[in-house]
Amino acid sequence: MARDIFLWILILYYGGLFVFGIFILFTKRKTFLWMNWIIALLLPIAGLGILWLMRKQFRVEMKSAEFLTEFVPEQNKSLFYGDRKQDLLVTSLTDILLFEDVATRRDAVMKIFSGDSMQYVKELKKALADPDTEVSHYASSALTEIKRKFDNSVIEMGKLVTEEPSQQNQLLFAKTLYDYIESGILDPANRKKYQRQFCHLILKLFELRLVPSDGMNMNYYKATALYLYDLGQKNEAMSFIADCLTSFDDEVIYFAALELYYLLGERTLFQQTIQRIRLSRTSLSPEKLASFRYFIGATPSLPSKEVVRR
Repeated sequence: MARDIFLWILILYYGGLFVFGIFILFTKRKTFLWMNWIIALLLPIAGLGILWLMRKQFRVEMKSAEFLTEFVPEQNKSLFYGDRKQDLLVTSLTDILLFEDVATRRDAVMKIFSGDSMQYVKELKKALADPDTEVSHYASSALTEIKRKFDNSVIEMGKLVTEEPSQQNQLLFAKTLYDYIESGILDPANRKKYQRQFCHLILKLFELRLVPSDGMNMNYYKATALYLYDLGQKNEAMSFIADCLTSFDDEVIYFAALELYYLLGERTLFQQTIQRIRLSRTSLSPEKLASFRYFIGATPSLPSKEVVRR
């Protein structure tokens, strides 16, 4: 609006200047000589002033227009518009498989298949039952690839330990076996096969009484006791965890004993372990402390030995 007003003023100004100049040319009077100088010197300067004011107002209008355009795209967006790439970054795979559209589910499983898929075994196994055949195919291919990588790692580490049975190599082999067993990808028969191999390896390393400062993961001791129980070697499991309790003052060992004694229905040993934790100098993590308070608050009903034997 302001721009149009300034434009019309400028047009009228120069139109009047043109008419006034013609009038002077057709009048031969010398009395108008001074008018020529006014027109030549002053009026163009005034025109430049008007032009400057017009450009200044135009810049103000442009800034206002830019400010308003920032809100225009937001008005045109749908309230529930989704960014698929952002969904894959911030949403768990479980939620994507449950709630997202087919295209997003395919993208998510394909992204896992082309990346590090070992941490998504549980979700990929759920994706096998997806109604979309492409999603289930990607999931099946990813699980097959994970198993292939694990198999190759176990074979390579087994050869390395045979050729060079150093403590470091044995710990690396133990980690490979542990990760494979805990991945959830193994069928029951192969799981027991690798559990036996793992237990044999850890029982040998236990003779060295390795601790975290030696590179040992204390969860390997816990896993050994529970794997022995899974394999039906209950006496060996109890003997091993008793040796661990004697050798280590560690929260992982204490709670491994509680779990094993609970499974076996050993109420007396369960209570003795609680008392041992009370007298221990080890500091419990917040999670373990919460569990311990539950145990000392009220002893959970343990299964009877007769039920366990069955």
